[in-house]
Amino acid sequence: MRTQFADVGIAINPASDLGRLIELAIDYSENGLPPSDEPGHVRALLNGQHVDRLAQAASVLTGHPDSKTHLWPLKKGAIGPGDRSPSRAKDKLWELELLHLLRSRNVTAELREPDVMVALPSGELAIACKRIYSAKNAELQLSTGVRQISNATVPGLLAVCVDDLLPPYCIVEARSPDDAVAFLDNHNIDFLNRHHTRLAGYIAAKRLCGVLVASSAAIRHPPEVGEIAVAMQSTIWTTPQCGADQLLKMEELGALLFESPTGQPWLQVEPSKR
Repeated sequence: MRTQFADVGIAINPASDLGRLIELAIDYSENGLPPSDEPGHVRALLNGQHVDRLAQAASVLTGHPDSKTHLWPLKKGAIGPGDRSPSRAKDKLWELELLHLLRSRNVTAELREPDVMVALPSGELAIACKRIYSAKNAELQLSTGVRQISNATVPGLLAVCVDDLLPPYCIVEARSPDDAVAFLDNHNIDFLNRHHTRLAGYIAAKRLCGVLVASSAAIRHPPEVGEIAVAMQSTIWTTPQCGADQLLKMEELGALLFESPTGQPWLQVEPSKR
């Protein structure tokens, strides 16, 4: 990952959150920890997984003509799995992760205002990406995203990441991969339920096609003794008040995201040297 930054002339400050996270992952990979330090091993594994997650997201910028502009924010502020403070780094990470998710499902997508632009069979779909850091800032983030979409000339989707509404270093103890996915799906649906009235109003006013809510977390299966992996779940939602053209776009996007044979809801991740 450091090589990708260096290739476009960006130095990662070792004292930055990103720099510390990479160094911790390398140190654990090379030196490990005493077998008796179980909490330390778990924390180090979660940090290593997060570095892999960052590297996977940043990989969408390989060969991008303006990769420096999009990589730069990743070193601005908190980005580790144990920090729930707002940052430019985590905002950009969500944009890149969504782009990676879309492209992994063979959806034609690019980084373009408002954040991501998707080409669907029926036309373009503008996506504004928002990360929710707390229940208190949720409404402001939603309204900001809707304003971004209002500047687009095509229908828009609000893509919301709710990872930060889970506890820091969260591990979901799951009896099966299906249980893990159900936990994250319920987390997404709970957010939609809490903000249903406002979001439904945006859709009825034709300011949105709908909403995509995504969450991810470390999963241990079986509970307490199994391997720790990372899972991500996305939920798409709209209402009957959505216009016909907007509804068609939601259906097309849903079919591409959720019916692709390349989907990987359960991904084993190990810390690796970066």
